[in-house]
Amino acid sequence: MKKIFTLLFICTLYYGFSQQIRTQDSVANKGTFWEKHSKPSFENTYTNHFKQFLNSSLIASADVSKSRKTIILQFNLDKNNKIINLRTNSKNKKLNNSIINAFLLFSLEELNLPEKSVLNNYALQIISRENNKPVLKCSSILIYTTPAIFDGCKNSNKNYSTLMKCNNRKVSEFISSNFDSSLAKRAGLSGTISIYAKFVINKDTKRFTDIKVKAPNDALKFETKRILYNFPEIIKHGYLMGKPANINYSLPIKQAIR
Repeated sequence: MKKIFTLLFICTLYYGFSQQIRTQDSVANKGTFWEKHSKPSFENTYTNHFKQFLNSSLIASADVSKSRKTIILQFNLDKNNKIINLRTNSKNKKLNNSIINAFLLFSLEELNLPEKSVLNNYALQIISRENNKPVLKCSSILIYTTPAIFDGCKNSNKNYSTLMKCNNRKVSEFISSNFDSSLAKRAGLSGTISIYAKFVINKDTKRFTDIKVKAPNDALKFETKRILYNFPEIIKHGYLMGKPANINYSLPIKQAIR
């Protein structure tokens, strides 16, 4: 009864991404994370640069909220150290394009990246929510993270995107092959159901910990937790700024019951 429905699994990067990096001594608060590690301020090289290209009305239109306190720009590098995969966590297309176009005016040398790698994900805070409104407050330091490597993905570390796709696929396959779909049927659920899970990849145990799940009912919530707790030990933990770090993943899971 385990494979009665199709599982659609999506895992993207948090802060805009869905892979959130959390060092051992920090808290799971995005505002705190950025304050601690990227030192955002109203006066620094990045803030002064973006002031020239983001007017007050565009900044005011930023889609920040209690759940999304910052607008983050992310990018990766190719094997020739060319900036690729530029994106933000904003759904405002005009703002998104303006941020990306302004950022592209920087040269790689001006960014002064401490470590250049095709496996790293680089992130820069652009806008922050202060006193319930968006303000231009950029990071002083570019944050970079390196994903964990899951079992079966050792040969997929040619670049960041390839590695993340492999990691995502491994979790997807594991959930799909172990999920007891009869739980959904017994609850009278049909069509597509949504489950949202968050967990930490612990740098010491190399396993998923601190698992939190939102699901249509408790049975599906406990089933999702059970599967994630039993996910095989990962090959290599993730890194924050070149140092071993605990990594938070968030995964929206959509299940179409057949």
